[in-house]
Amino acid sequence: MIRNEIKKNILSFEPYNERLCKLRIKGRFNTPSTISAHPSTEEKTDEEKEKFYEDLQTIHNRIPKHDIVIILGDMNSKIGEEDVYETLQVNIHSMISQIGMVSGSVSTQLQTT
Repeated sequence: MIRNEIKKNILSFEPYNERLCKLRIKGRFNTPSTISAHPSTEEKTDEEKEKFYEDLQTIHNRIPKHDIVIILGDMNSKIGEEDVYETLQVNIHSMISQIGMVSGSVSTQLQTT
C-alpha cells in the first residue's frame, strides 16, 4: 500500500522478473530511478548468472541518461525460506513428543526458558 501523497510522485514501476524491478520517482531537482536486484547465488549455473546480469544491463540501459540510478538489493540472495526454519520446527516437535507435553504446558515452558 502506498499513501496518495507518495503515489503522485511515482513516475513508473516496472517488474521485470522475480529478481528485478525498476521504480522511477519524481524528485524536486532530479529523477531517481531505483533498480531492486537480487542476483542468483553461487549455486546457479554460469548461464543463469550471466542472464541475470544481461537483464540488469537491459533495465539500466532503458533508464534516461539524466536520471540518478540507484541499484539496491542483496547481491548474494536466496529466494524462499531458509532450511533453518524447517530444522527449528522439527526440533520443537520432536522435543514435545519426547517430553510428552500437552499444548498448554509447552507454551508456558517455552516462554520461561
